[in-house]
Amino acid sequence: SMSVLRIAALGPRSNVAGTIAFGLGVTVVGDGAAVIDLIRSRKRLDFLVRTVGRYDLVATVPFDSIATFHEFISELRARDDVSAVAAWLHGRIWRERYQSGTAA
Repeated sequence: SMSVLRIAALGPRSNVAGTIAFGLGVTVVGDGAAVIDLIRSRKRLDFLVRTVGRYDLVATVPFDSIATFHEFISELRARDDVSAVAAWLHGRIWRERYQSGTAA
């Protein structure tokens, strides 16, 4: 069975003043549905995708402070359905583009 990922109707990046954008790479145990729901619940979530490769999930999430970021990362790492979390700070984004369309 083959799956197709389609991204469509995505608005502009949040770019809210006072926020700090972090990238997250998450490795999950099992299907990861509850972890996806937790990340999706973050306000102003910019990007979340299921991947094949180093991480199971990759996300871009803005936070109001480093303390809020640490709280969220600690919550993720404490979960039984998360085996690893990597995080990085997005210093500056020069280009971010998404195209919608039908898979061939």
